[in-house]
Amino acid sequence: MCEHISNLDYEELLEADIHGAFEIAVKEGMVEFIIEVIKACPHLMIRVDDNLRNVFMCSVAYHHEKVFSLLYGLKASRATVASIIDSSGNTLLHLAAKLSPPSQLARISGATLHMQRELQWYKPSL
Repeated sequence: MCEHISNLDYEELLEADIHGAFEIAVKEGMVEFIIEVIKACPHLMIRVDDNLRNVFMCSVAYHHEKVFSLLYGLKASRATVASIIDSSGNTLLHLAAKLSPPSQLARISGATLHMQRELQWYKPSL
């Protein structure tokens, strides 16, 4: 599939709704799919959704650590991504400070584990 979409022009990508599939993959945390699609269409990394959020901002908003860790492989773009502001005036830090989506919290039983999961977002990644 990725080999096929790498040969499509912008109009054909829109028609095939690759952008929609990519947004769903980010929302669901499908890191393997995201990696392969980015290899085929690197411009999708800078594409923004309806809230003016790129792939990294969405990964933080939905608390998908594996998707966000892709950012650390791209050291040159860290400062750029950190300074982007979405349609609500939020930066990456604002999004990280918000509570995880209910769908993720439902997978974890107990208030202590919920708090531990939320605190992991503030733990420095060295």
